[in-house]
Amino acid sequence: MIEYSFAILFTLAGFIFVDNKQVQQNKGFWIILTWLFLTLLIGLRFQVGGDTVSYMSDYDWRKGLSDWKFDLTDKYQPGYTLLCAITKSFSPEFYIFQLIHASIVNTLLFIFINRYTRFFFASLLSVFITCYLYFTTEILREVIAVLIFVLSYKNFEERHWLKYYLAIFVCCLFHVSAIFLIILPFMRKIKINRYYFILLAITFVAMAFLKNILNTLSQIALISDKLNQYKDLTSTGLLADLLTLLRTCIFPLFFCICVKYISRRNLKFENMIAIMTILGLAAFFSPIIFYRATNYFILFFSLSIADFCVQALRQNKLVLRKWAIVLSLCFLIIYGSGYAMYGRYRRWIPYYSIFNPIQINRDSYGDNN
Repeated sequence: MIEYSFAILFTLAGFIFVDNKQVQQNKGFWIILTWLFLTLLIGLRFQVGGDTVSYMSDYDWRKGLSDWKFDLTDKYQPGYTLLCAITKSFSPEFYIFQLIHASIVNTLLFIFINRYTRFFFASLLSVFITCYLYFTTEILREVIAVLIFVLSYKNFEERHWLKYYLAIFVCCLFHVSAIFLIILPFMRKIKINRYYFILLAITFVAMAFLKNILNTLSQIALISDKLNQYKDLTSTGLLADLLTLLRTCIFPLFFCICVKYISRRNLKFENMIAIMTILGLAAFFSPIIFYRATNYFILFFSLSIADFCVQALRQNKLVLRKWAIVLSLCFLIIYGSGYAMYGRYRRWIPYYSIFNPIQINRDSYGDNN
């Protein structure tokens, strides 16, 4: 637990000494220091994260780069197997892979945050609360796909479709779930307006025919195996489904309404958050399938809420500051409580490193993502 406390302290210190200043001196120093700490924290972990154990077992029989072959039939996808092959050429130890993987993930994440917000450390703290540990210790393949996608957001925004689809192709080489991003350009006009609520209602009705839709999609060879595993699983328990709905749809939508219509401020990443809330509604009916899709949008929401709250707290208007405090407290409670749900914290607590390699049972949540 103390290791994660240090991570939070680093981001809070960065917020105080960098984000909170009009002139951001020593920003690079604080970013590098935080990057180094997080990379070592994640890279030197020992069996922290439910799926880490599964990935360790898979890594044991992976071959070096000279024996690697491009194989689309490998369930782990060729981008990930290539990364394994490269690191296996250096060392058979999984922690070497973890260090390289953590370096890649943190570098891409830091570039994304630094590119789209002035409040780097507030945004990093927001990401830490919503998804950082899940991304870095559970979905080792999908997180790279997610980060490639968010870094291609500029191409999406500026309609550079060749570059965008090239990025999506690379995403799919790490995780096949990214294939749905192909249709995203046709959804770029979705905003939080009257038409959005009509679309939300259509989504609600469409989910009543979910099984028929999945049966149709399962005819596509590339995704049939995954869908056949999941199409009969439509719930993880009512309470868990409701909390998923709250985190991926209701609260993000509430945030958007507060910013756009009550505070009348610019809503950063409006299109991305609007798409996430639609997927979040669908996830209530089938969290096994649609919750995974929200992974590609949660970083946009994390940056947007941090950016708004920090800016609002710096304003002289009391109303704006009150809304920022309310949203911040709701955010902490809603997303922070997720770690206690069903003992989910056991994925990451207690923390053990390769210098203190103690094995404990964390497989309650391991789903080999």
